[in-house]
Amino acid sequence: MLLTNFNLFISVNMVYMKRLTLCIIIFATSAFVFGNAAFAQFRSADQIQAERLKMLSESSERTTTAGWLYKCNMYDEVTVYYVMPNDEILQTDANGKIHLVGFKDRPPLGREKEFSYMISIVTEPVVTYAVDRYGHVWQRKYPYQEIVGQTESNTSK
Repeated sequence: MLLTNFNLFISVNMVYMKRLTLCIIIFATSAFVFGNAAFAQFRSADQIQAERLKMLSESSERTTTAGWLYKCNMYDEVTVYYVMPNDEILQTDANGKIHLVGFKDRPPLGREKEFSYMISIVTEPVVTYAVDRYGHVWQRKYPYQEIVGQTESNTSK
């Protein structure tokens, strides 16, 4: 009786092992066939940051702010950021030159309903702002308690 139960246990486990092996083979094959294009959305934060710093080092000067999606007017009455369609953040300096200073990001996981997007300024000093659906710009001092600016949309004109 004991030997029969043991044989039944082994045969049932072998069926599950075959199914598990088949699933692993299918997953590995699909990863190989589809390559990096299928899994490109899973880049690490370090990879994304390296790409951004490379873009900044190659050429941070731009020619125009025309076509901006959002204009972020900070309450210091000096700082203005332009959010461009390609997710670049541009800023003009005192001489009128336009510089790439950061990038538009998705809000953190779990805060997508609270914030529309993030503004990551990667030049010195590094700052991250959160923009809510009303256009308020929140300073990155967790949990974003201070409103430091207001955005206006270019699409409403």
